[in-house]
Amino acid sequence: CASASHKWVLCSSTMPSPAAHRIPPPISSHIFKRTSSVVVVSPSSTLPTVSSLGDHPHHVHGCSSCEGLVDNWVHTHNQDHDWVIKIQREIDAKKKEDVFDSPTIFMAPKPLRLVNEEAFIPQVVAVGPYHSKRDVAEMERYKIMAARITAKSLRGEKFLCLVTEISEIIERFKAEYNGDFDPSLDETLSHILALDASFLIQLLRSCVASHENGYVPNGFGIIYCQIWPSPVRRLVLLDLLLLENQIPLSLLKLVMKHEGKEEAKIEQELRSFVLHIIRYVVRLEVDRSKPINVFSGYKILDCKHLLDCVYSFLTEVQPQNEPSKPEELHVGWISLPTASKLQKSGVKLKASTQNTFTNISFDGRGTLSIPKISVTNDTEILYRNILAYECGLPNRADVLSYFRFMNALIDTPDDVAVLVESQVITKDGNVSCDEDIADLFNGLCLNTAEVLSSRCFVVAEELRSYYDKTMWKILAEFRTMYLSRPWLVTPIITGICFLAMTFITMYYTILLFHKD
Repeated sequence: CASASHKWVLCSSTMPSPAAHRIPPPISSHIFKRTSSVVVVSPSSTLPTVSSLGDHPHHVHGCSSCEGLVDNWVHTHNQDHDWVIKIQREIDAKKKEDVFDSPTIFMAPKPLRLVNEEAFIPQVVAVGPYHSKRDVAEMERYKIMAARITAKSLRGEKFLCLVTEISEIIERFKAEYNGDFDPSLDETLSHILALDASFLIQLLRSCVASHENGYVPNGFGIIYCQIWPSPVRRLVLLDLLLLENQIPLSLLKLVMKHEGKEEAKIEQELRSFVLHIIRYVVRLEVDRSKPINVFSGYKILDCKHLLDCVYSFLTEVQPQNEPSKPEELHVGWISLPTASKLQKSGVKLKASTQNTFTNISFDGRGTLSIPKISVTNDTEILYRNILAYECGLPNRADVLSYFRFMNALIDTPDDVAVLVESQVITKDGNVSCDEDIADLFNGLCLNTAEVLSSRCFVVAEELRSYYDKTMWKILAEFRTMYLSRPWLVTPIITGICFLAMTFITMYYTILLFHKD
């Protein structure tokens, strides 16, 4: 269909008969798509002109269908020519950055979107360029109000000055996104980023002031605390953790510096906001008295965006500017006894004292410690986005390993009941059905890589080895069948005492017989 130079050709391989000329042949089998164009091709390698088509004895000179086919080819050829020129310019262009950095904000992988596409689409507020056109008019009005408040704090500068500075370094921010942005729309993108950054800064200050400090701040705080109902506030915070709904933290730093903030003050504000999200969206318990030690000493500003902050907290992975040594991953399925079977075999399940997902451990004496997870109505959306973000990180599978481990432990609602009883799973909101929780954990790993972190694989092997020991199974089964019911304990003790007295009586009887 195409020559070696990838040019589409339009021609006729055989001369049609007069009868065939009256009924145009079907061309559906010769339609191909390339660079958003549709062309008609045939196996030949020559291109007839309008005159050659007209001079053929079986074609009427000036046939409209023939002219349409040729016009279609000319239009397609022009598009292909423009595409080739664009690619050549991209290859020959020398960019300022010599290092190819992977984008940190990207669209969710297609296999994950096929499972639940709605989990990656913002419901209330769109931030960044990917979903900027999805904002409702009401939320767009609040963004403009936030920009006005930010403009008043720019130390005498106009908001347009901030937009201008963003446009001057727009390539740096575009590098954080995965996509081919039209250079002619850089000004529009600069306005979008400036508007969204202002909105996010005013939002985080209102959240921290109202929930952490206990008062309603003026300005945007009135909107957040009094105009927005509680469900809207919850959905807004959840939207800010969607993978495709992120803006770089370096952009927030730039805006806050224009307000006259020192870097230490910026770090403190962002840290308070991230802790607020972890408490009220991720629903993890964080010690408020020790906020400095929550993130193992590294700076929030070292993270790429808000979702990266949450991921770093859940995995204890410190952000690094240089690539670290890749972690060894185990490829393959994980096979474990379910939680109910482990309990029957004598394994004690308990919640880990640390919230990070990397702290799954087994002490070898029958105690399995698993990090606690809170299940709410938003759990699926939150962790699908975290899993999608982890897919873009090289050699990282900490969150995926945790959910693969939980997926292996949970098979029925009875397994969920065991984990709820051991406080590994806590229920919040309207989630009450164990069957729904089982479906949640069984579905989060769909269309993901069959890999497991080395630490999680070692724990799985130790747990399986302990479970396979027959002695522990017998003792656990005896304890479950006879010692777990109070009304059975008394007959068992009575029977043991009766047997003991029988053996004692027999012993002394035999002893007296030998003396006689």
